[in-house]
Amino acid sequence: MNKKLSRFFQSYGMEISGDRAYGVIKDYEVNAVYSRNDSEFLLKLHISFYATDERKGKIEDSLHRISKSPILYAFTPYGLTIGFRYLIGGFAKRLSRVMDIAFRALGENGIAGKDYCPVCGKLLGIVDQPCEIDGMKIRIDADCVDKLNAKIRAENKALQETPDNCLKGFFGALIGGLVGAVAAAIIYIFGFISGWSAALALMLGVSLYQKFGGKPNGKMLVIVSLTTIVCMLLSVFFCYVAAAVIATGGGGMNPFEAFIDRMDAKLEFAVSFAADLFSMFAFSAFAVFVEVRQMRQKVKRQRPLLR
Repeated sequence: MNKKLSRFFQSYGMEISGDRAYGVIKDYEVNAVYSRNDSEFLLKLHISFYATDERKGKIEDSLHRISKSPILYAFTPYGLTIGFRYLIGGFAKRLSRVMDIAFRALGENGIAGKDYCPVCGKLLGIVDQPCEIDGMKIRIDADCVDKLNAKIRAENKALQETPDNCLKGFFGALIGGLVGAVAAAIIYIFGFISGWSAALALMLGVSLYQKFGGKPNGKMLVIVSLTTIVCMLLSVFFCYVAAAVIATGGGGMNPFEAFIDRMDAKLEFAVSFAADLFSMFAFSAFAVFVEVRQMRQKVKRQRPLLR
């Protein structure tokens, strides 16, 4: 966590540990997570509390003032998360204002603070120590921890027993890759090479991989990633095949013969092809790396809560 953020959260009495901060503010348990590599939010604040759906609706009415780019909020099973897409000048005042609005909304709706379990709303005891949840410390009632762990173990067991169905999933990944390849080809026609098409192919491929029966795990990410990159490279290849056909006017050759003939006859054509192929690989690999880095958390099995 950078020095400015560290000083800001320390001024509220929070403890700093790496890129995370933990403490109690206005009688509410608060976590702050700073992530430079998170493509969605640079900073997340989490306030732990228990609230019924009715009270959440009333809290939401009070939070509309802060729900605008670059700030978004969402309720979690343990309270409320407020995400900041980026931090601009004067962020300390903005953070303080957002926190004041959030705490005022909780107070006005009679939401109990740190001494009550955010899962069931019961009064916490001395033995109820903070649990590690998604890198945050959250105090939860011992009975709730046991119930949550039983649910986590059951879900992990069900996922473990589910067949991989890699072949079925591959067809979904292939459809996503082909859609991305078409988008890449269209963009290339206008003279650009972009990783956007690879990101589109990957996200669509992951979705279709699962819809086709593939198991959401590490194998899925590897299969979809490789399929995406190969499809992106093929989009460049077929663009050059089409260019070779146009340049040779057919000449009685099939498209691939025209491509080989053009590669042999024109050094400029061959160099351009190699350069564009490399550029497409670099842009696609980077886009895939960024997206997979985010998706790893979604396919990662949740571990039982530790106290």
